[in-house]
Amino acid sequence: MCELYFAKNGKRFRSLGEKGITEPFPSEASTIAEVIAELAATRTSERAGRTMDHESEDVFERLRAGGYL
Repeated sequence: MCELYFAKNGKRFRSLGEKGITEPFPSEASTIAEVIAELAATRTSERAGRTMDHESEDVFERLRAGGYL
């Protein structure tokens, strides 16, 4: 597994995406067993760290219109 999925300095990534739009999640899970236990105990979505998932519904349309997609 990618080392970014394991906690370092109290944070880890739950989902990886483009640099600059993916933020780490507060966590102490530093082993596979701890990551699994954390996922079983939390209601936070896997993609909670993806900033683009918190944008308005028309974000992709605006990106296309601007020539980014």
